[in-house]
Amino acid sequence: MRSPFDVLRGKVDGFSTIEVARRTVPCYKYVYEPGVSTPALSLCLLVDSKFLYRFPFESLKGIPALEAKARYLSGEMATQRLREFQPGYCRYEKASIPDGSGVDGKVRIKPELNLVYEIARTNLTDQLGLLFALDSKLGTMLTGGTAMMALAVAVFAVASNRVGLAQVLLLAAAAVPYASLFWHAVGGLLIRDWSLGPPVNSVIREYVDQTTDGVRLIVIRELRDAFNSNQGGSLSKQDALLHSGWALGLTAISVGVTLLSLVFNR
Repeated sequence: MRSPFDVLRGKVDGFSTIEVARRTVPCYKYVYEPGVSTPALSLCLLVDSKFLYRFPFESLKGIPALEAKARYLSGEMATQRLREFQPGYCRYEKASIPDGSGVDGKVRIKPELNLVYEIARTNLTDQLGLLFALDSKLGTMLTGGTAMMALAVAVFAVASNRVGLAQVLLLAAAAVPYASLFWHAVGGLLIRDWSLGPPVNSVIREYVDQTTDGVRLIVIRELRDAFNSNQGGSLSKQDALLHSGWALGLTAISVGVTLLSLVFNR
């Protein structure tokens, strides 16, 4: 799952969408599947103009397809490596791939470590998506409450001949839940001290020549630490959203009662 931050940067699993599209070329080859004696025409992927892979994600389109292709660039799909033993006909390459090799011949992460990484990355991505969604809802509630109060003040200004002491008191009473809404919504929106995870560029620069699983372990720990550090802010935003929802409801009721009293005050 892509976070809103990845969408803004045009990134897919750490790679730009342009880079994924440039480095991966789909093609069709006759592939001998394990245990099958006759080849089948299958969708394959040519990576960096020299590495051929089976691409078993024919149904994926758009961004999901780019996410799947990015896994080949990061060396996670070495088990799908193919060898073209004659033009158009391929077999899976097994013994020729040394343990620890990826697309570029460097890191081949163990499957169990890949699973832990995917869980940590997904957890942080979902958490950041929740934080952005909470911000959007808080902003919507604050905008709605402000619009209702502005409407009530405008109506009072237009129909000033109908405004009495009761209407003024009702409008003042409506300002109380609106003040609570403003306090909680703005307080929730100002909670910005969350972590986005390890900076990709620095990880690439520092560990590009590493050939051990230690690189992925470091990233997993940083993803875990980022998730844990964001927990407090996430809970605070959810609490602010709950209080803002109650305050918005009370504001709507108070403004409605105020405007009705204005209508019936002749």
